[in-house]
Amino acid sequence: MYGDTGVGKTNLLRIVTAELGMKAVSADCSDEVSFDETLHAVLGQLGVGVKTKTTAGGVIRTDVRGEAGFLGLKLGGGVGGEDARTEEYEYRAAGTARQALEACHEAGVRLVVLDNFENVQDPRVRARFAELIKFLADHTTDYGNLKLVIIGIATTAEALLTDDDSVIRRTVQIPVPRMPIGELKEILHKGGRLLRLEFDDEAAFAIGNSSDGFPYFTHLLGLHASRRALESGERTVTVGIVRRAIVDAIGEVQATIRSAVTRAEERGAPDGQRMRFVKTGADTNGELLQIECVSAPHGAEEPLHVHPRQQHRFEVLEGTLRFEIAGQRRDLVPGDPPLFIAPATAHRFWNPGTVDARYVQEFRPALHIEEFFESLFALARDGKLDAKGSPSLLQISVMVPRHSDEIRLVSPPWPVVRVLTAVLAPVARLLGYRAVCR
Repeated sequence: MYGDTGVGKTNLLRIVTAELGMKAVSADCSDEVSFDETLHAVLGQLGVGVKTKTTAGGVIRTDVRGEAGFLGLKLGGGVGGEDARTEEYEYRAAGTARQALEACHEAGVRLVVLDNFENVQDPRVRARFAELIKFLADHTTDYGNLKLVIIGIATTAEALLTDDDSVIRRTVQIPVPRMPIGELKEILHKGGRLLRLEFDDEAAFAIGNSSDGFPYFTHLLGLHASRRALESGERTVTVGIVRRAIVDAIGEVQATIRSAVTRAEERGAPDGQRMRFVKTGADTNGELLQIECVSAPHGAEEPLHVHPRQQHRFEVLEGTLRFEIAGQRRDLVPGDPPLFIAPATAHRFWNPGTVDARYVQEFRPALHIEEFFESLFALARDGKLDAKGSPSLLQISVMVPRHSDEIRLVSPPWPVVRVLTAVLAPVARLLGYRAVCR
């Protein structure tokens, strides 16, 4: 199924499966998630091989065990920490795609839905999904007529999936076009009946025409028009009410955009830190990330870390920053020359004063450090950092591989971190942890 964003592809499939009583499982596709991990997400919805239990407290520990099982590799273990919950899990990785299809068939699943497939950019991953389509098409009766449904934003099936004719021949291609005005007007009339409102013909046409075929805009304008009518005691929505509703909707969208921009530019952590991206990698062709920062006077020292491939520059505008660089401490105040920290140099900094410190940081080249900060502050916003400002061990396990060129902790040693994350990252992704948080 393919078409424009917002035309209702996923909702259409959901309605059809509900009306036909078909059991379906789905997974959201991402360029961060591999072919196998997508199948693991499907198996998790079936309750196959995923068990979690949360208990309290404990000391830091990790434990990983392995054995052969029906669906291939089986890992079991526990992760815990001081003042943190302990997560216990059992994880069975699908040995082959065929075994995953067998599990779906045994569970009575009729549809396996892969949504947002346009996000899969790795040609190797796309090729494996294409091979899965060919295999399932050639063996459909072996799995109870199980179907694979791929949904995404595209103008053609070939653009969404592959230009391999042998694959395309095995698919039923369902374009989902923008909705005609008549269907959009029917959305309004059904909603109006529920609210005991009537949209007159001129008002319904105005909303349908303004929606340009997108049901989302019909719902948005219909919502604001209904509110306007009910607030004024009217039972008929007229074109005059629609005009005022359009102004309301535009104001709401503008406020949403402004809020999103503000969150992107400045994210506040619980300890009072704030960041505003002045120049990003996109602005400078990857040369530079420049950030204006504010740190509260709490005196907390961040962990020693290095930026393996980036030069780090600091200039203090207000207050004081204290640095520890390669074992030596020094303060930086307004008027001091900028401080440069060479790549791969162990350092940390904090605000030792009694007032906020305002300063500018620069990273050269930008790499993906902007994404790292966005994820860290998003986790802080969602209450997913501990009292020391650190993510959970499982969260770290998915972030470390993605940002190893930008930032590494000095302790534990990097080889130990690599081994630990290699073991924990697949489990963390199965449990819903992602390297990029928004």
